[in-house]
Amino acid sequence: MEKKTVRGKKVQVKCKNECCGNIKEVRQSDIKRGWGMFCSKHCKAVFQEKMKKEIKLISEVKHEEM
Repeated sequence: MEKKTVRGKKVQVKCKNECCGNIKEVRQSDIKRGWGMFCSKHCKAVFQEKMKKEIKLISEVKHEEM
């Protein structure tokens, strides 16, 4: 039986979605690329939707001030 090769150092990262907070092991090289910030595609989608709403509110406030 062949021994499994290790591909890069792994680090533990907390999911960027505030509602989740799960901890996941991610390769350090993926973190440097900006990947591995979320524990699942669902968490990423929830976070993106929340950010989209916040950006829309900020832009509406700026337009009202003008």
